[in-house]
Amino acid sequence: MLFGGGGLKMVYQRRKFTTSNQLKQVIVTEWGKLSQRLINRADGQWHRRLQCIIQQQGGPIEHLM
Repeated sequence: MLFGGGGLKMVYQRRKFTTSNQLKQVIVTEWGKLSQRLINRADGQWHRRLQCIIQQQGGPIEHLM
């Protein structure tokens, strides 16, 4: 997950935002720092997760991961 736990830390670490535009700019900046390899790996993980969700017909997938 790109902007899950670790990604959110990159955005909020030692920062406070007073406007949504400030937050948006930091997200765009941090997103630009991500390597294409990381993005491709995350994309592959989501594809696998979606396949598991389909297989389980929307049920829990933790045991399949």
